[in-house]
Amino acid sequence: MRCEKVTRENDDRALKLMEELEDLKKTLSAEKQEIVIMKREYNQKRLKTLEEIDKINLELERVNEEKKQLKNNISSELLDKYEKVKKQKKEPVAFILNGKCSGCRMDVSVMVIREVNRHESLVYCESCGRILI
Repeated sequence: MRCEKVTRENDDRALKLMEELEDLKKTLSAEKQEIVIMKREYNQKRLKTLEEIDKINLELERVNEEKKQLKNNISSELLDKYEKVKKQKKEPVAFILNGKCSGCRMDVSVMVIREVNRHESLVYCESCGRILI
């Protein structure tokens, strides 16, 4: 009897393990399908991103070429002054907005504003040294 009981318990355990194995196989199959879908989505997004990067690189090349052409139209004296200010300031050019330099936010005198509006020469901010436009 004891042998039959052990056999029955082993059979029950084996049956339970087989059911668990079957459930695990189903879960594995579903997860494999999910992985395939995720890989497909990843590859689509990756391709789209690579296409966007290519477009951006082409636009950057175009802008750099345009920048080079525009730079050729500017006198070397003006470029030298610009480069000198750029060595000291990350943004070497500032706008006058509401009577203030957009670079340092300090008030700009009326005389300086008039000089900028005449467009006859470079005008620098009295506070930060940026070129005003």
